Amino acid sequence: MESKDRVSPAGTDGIEGRGTAGRIRVEAAKARQFMNNGGIKLARSKAGHDKGQYYVILREDGDSVYLADGISRTVENPKRKNQKHIQVIRNIPEEVSVLLSGDTPGDLEIKRALKLYIRDTES
Repeated sequence: MESKDRVSPAGTDGIEGRGTAGRIRVEAAKARQFMNNGGIKLARSKAGHDKGQYYVILREDGDSVYLADGISRTVENPKRKNQKHIQVIRNIPEEVSVLLSGDTPGDLEIKRALKLYIRDTES
């Protein structure tokens, strides 16, 4: 019997840009590249059902930004939002920037940094 080349279903073949798994890998890689270039910023949502929520900006793409909070929006599944619907936070406390300054901050570091920022701003 001859062996036939089998095509794996979309999302499981490991090719970037194909299917869900490929998109997740691409988004995570782009986020790591942006964050490693010192592009870590915090933002607060000004519009939408998430109004008032705090996020870490993972990357910017034209008029859109990709946000993560470490809980519902992870580094692998960031929220895409229009730049005019967020307020960028420029004065980030040193403790927060230290948490996010690691090699590649993961969801746990993002969650802790946002929690620390919110606690510091409320007191």
